[in-house]
Amino acid sequence: MKKITNFFIFYILTNILFFSFSASTYGKVVSNKIVLGAAISLSGKHSLSGEQTKNGYDFAIKKINEMGGVKVGGKTYQLEIQYYDDESNSLKAIALAGRLIQHEGIEFLLGTSNLNSSIAVAEEIKKFSVPMIDINTFSKSLLDKHNKFFFTISGNGEENLNLVIDLLSKQNQNSSIAIITEQDNLFQDIKSSLLNKINDYNFNLILDEVLPGDLNDLKEIIKKTQTLNPDLLIILANTDYNKKVLEELASSKTDIPMVITDECVTDKDFQQENINSLTDYIICSSEWHKSLNYQDDIFVNPNNYAKLFEDNYNFEPSTKAVKSSAAVLLYKNVLERADSFDKDKIQDALRNTDLITFFGPIKFNKEGSNIYNQNLLLQSQEKKNKIIFPEKFADGELIFPMPKWTDR
Repeated sequence: MKKITNFFIFYILTNILFFSFSASTYGKVVSNKIVLGAAISLSGKHSLSGEQTKNGYDFAIKKINEMGGVKVGGKTYQLEIQYYDDESNSLKAIALAGRLIQHEGIEFLLGTSNLNSSIAVAEEIKKFSVPMIDINTFSKSLLDKHNKFFFTISGNGEENLNLVIDLLSKQNQNSSIAIITEQDNLFQDIKSSLLNKINDYNFNLILDEVLPGDLNDLKEIIKKTQTLNPDLLIILANTDYNKKVLEELASSKTDIPMVITDECVTDKDFQQENINSLTDYIICSSEWHKSLNYQDDIFVNPNNYAKLFEDNYNFEPSTKAVKSSAAVLLYKNVLERADSFDKDKIQDALRNTDLITFFGPIKFNKEGSNIYNQNLLLQSQEKKNKIIFPEKFADGELIFPMPKWTDR
């Protein structure tokens, strides 16, 4: 009886060790499913970004599974994703990433839906040596150069708006510029890069203001802007701030020849009655447009991706949704190239990525950032975002100066 009892104890301990080793080494694979994990903002102030991110992840997983799934080790698997809501709280995002890894056994992570949470979660995945493919735009100063498991498909974000200075120089060689900036590390980095570019052209910076903490307290800054009458207003802020600034410009009838924001509105936004009047002729920075000419085996090309996405959701994708789908597509590619669920092999395959997707090319530098930075300037024209710069990608022409508010 004692021998039988010892045998069962040994059997149980062996299986515990085996499954513990499997979970820590091979991620979460259940039957014919590969489970990815993501902590995103499904509620709170970043919930719009969270919704866009989830739509992109879900759509790519659906399409990949419909087209045969992922092939690893001679077997075909379906993709699945486990979500947790970080409630737009970066501290909660850290805890949830740890929970996905430690309690759910998920070791293939997708990025969060906002930059601050991604910065926080990057530390957590480094601690557990777990790979994560992120979608947010970082500047050089915000990337952890020692985190070999973190990869972002966006390029260097601090230079994204520099193109607008080049564009302005083609219209007016003696331009004046106003910048209003949210107190955010990324936006401060973008502003520093812009200031260098402005200096290169000897343009006149006539206003450099930080946005107030209260979204409703913008009147003084807009009044200053109106008095100084710049040729270009640059708004460096997140979605809610962008909308508030544009609302204040409209209500005060402040006429500025050129206005640019760091974030483009989506076709879904254009469906809202009050948005179109605010965004008419506004320029924005983007990493993607459906008219670009890239191809892959799943989504074929950007225009086809946009059409399929619209068929599924009844609106065209935001750039955030596009990048989210590209991140899932990259996981498929990486898993198949590694031909393994070993996280170290996955990390090596990520490091050696050189891939063309419907989003664009993806290849990582030693910091884990995509070396291909697709900077585009779009302008809102007749409820559509048209590429107006650089000229080689353009599918529309710049309208400059913007019509006066009283003429619209």
